[in-house]
Amino acid sequence: MLAKHSDCTGTQQSALKRLPIIDLHCDLLSCLYNHPECTPFLPEARCALPQLQAGGVRLQICAIFHLTEPGSGRAGIGQAETFQRLLSEQSATVHAWRPGQAINGDDRRIQLACAIENASVLGEESEPLDIVLARLDRIRMLAGPLVYLSLTWRDANRFGGGDATSSGLTAEGRVLLDYLAQYGIAVDFAHTSESLAHDICNYRAAHAPTLRLLASHTCFRAVHDIPRNLSDETLRAIIAADGVIGMHWIRDHVGGNSAAQFARHAAQLLQLGGERHLACGADFFYEGDLPPAMRSTEPHAHFYPGFENATHYPNLFALLRRELRLSEAVCEQIAWRNAARFLGAAA
Repeated sequence: MLAKHSDCTGTQQSALKRLPIIDLHCDLLSCLYNHPECTPFLPEARCALPQLQAGGVRLQICAIFHLTEPGSGRAGIGQAETFQRLLSEQSATVHAWRPGQAINGDDRRIQLACAIENASVLGEESEPLDIVLARLDRIRMLAGPLVYLSLTWRDANRFGGGDATSSGLTAEGRVLLDYLAQYGIAVDFAHTSESLAHDICNYRAAHAPTLRLLASHTCFRAVHDIPRNLSDETLRAIIAADGVIGMHWIRDHVGGNSAAQFARHAAQLLQLGGERHLACGADFFYEGDLPPAMRSTEPHAHFYPGFENATHYPNLFALLRRELRLSEAVCEQIAWRNAARFLGAAA
């Protein structure tokens, strides 16, 4: 049950506004790659550089994403090159993250790192697997250390089943998991089917014990029962593997009639023993990147009022403090310390 409302003091509110943030997932690269007219200062991207700065984001993980369709491999390389250009052209504002770097140090530039959302960006469904893996090597060379890789998105691909399917892990998916374990890249559960999540955990236990587990942007099925959200079983597996779980901000996945539902999701993971594992994974995106059937002209169709973009992290932590009476130390863990520990980042 949620705690009764208790207003933060002025000192607490000021401290919350200063919280550094590590966010595990945004789609800025898709926006810049798919729409050459867009810039990293476009407010409609929801995670534009000024918005990240205003929200206190110190490290932002940028996803390389494309649908499972022809041209996906070209898009994967193209977005890695987009990431390179972003770092070069905006060097006064951003710089590349490297393991061991301080998150809350004197350099006030935003650290950026890459990840892969949907392994279809590694190549066409019919390409030989050695070419696919070579393209992954190329993306790593262009973009630097990859934080994580998601085998799928909503649909099934050559590696496994997405969250809109019941398919599990394929033989090629097992090869890709071995690659991730070898290079210390986490596997992302955010878009797995229940079968795929189960198969990944079993494969890790039997063949790849060093494979790191993460859910970059998700909510929790026990609170809002939709296939896109993760089951308690999967959440427990990630917690047991000392992984991190980024809490999603998209309204359809959070559920409920108000932003207070964020607190119910946070409470659910904390009840599962996730105090050292809950993190931020808002999934801010540009509307024009969505498949046409998913787009909306309604101003708050995808995000609650006051939670529409990266400037609003102070709102989230004020809400969690108010609804759950979380201590400042726990808020710091959720905001950045849990993710920093997982990433091997310095305080």
